[in-house]
Amino acid sequence: MQAFIDKNETNYKINFFEDIYPQIKEMVTEAIRSVFLQIDSGRRKNTFELFGFDFMIDKNYKVYLIEANINPCLEISSKFSGKFIPTLIDNVLRYFKSESQLTQFFSHLLIFLFQKEAHMKYCLK
Repeated sequence: MQAFIDKNETNYKINFFEDIYPQIKEMVTEAIRSVFLQIDSGRRKNTFELFGFDFMIDKNYKVYLIEANINPCLEISSKFSGKFIPTLIDNVLRYFKSESQLTQFFSHLLIFLFQKEAHMKYCLK
C-alpha cells in the first residue's frame, strides 16, 4: 500500500501506518466493540471468528468503513491475496497452539487483530 501511495501521490507526504492505518484500526475496534457480546454469545470453547472489513479511502485519505463480513472470502484471486490469505491462515493457526490460548482469544480479540502490524507492512508493499 505504501508503495502505491508513494508512486501515485506526489503532492502529499502520506504514510500508511501513520495516516491511514490508525483510522482503519479505530473503525475495526469500534465495530468489534459494538457487537462483542453478540459474538459467540454461548462462549463455545475451541472456536473463533474471522471477520473481513472493506474500506474506501477518499482523495483526502479519509478512510470509510464500507462493510464488515462475518464470512469473508478467502479465495486466492490476485497476487496480493496469494500472499496475504495463506499467511493469515498460518498466523491464525499458529496463534492457537493450546486450548488455554484459544480460551483467551475473546478477551484478547482486539490485541490479536492489530499485533500483526509488522507482518502487514510486508504484505501491503
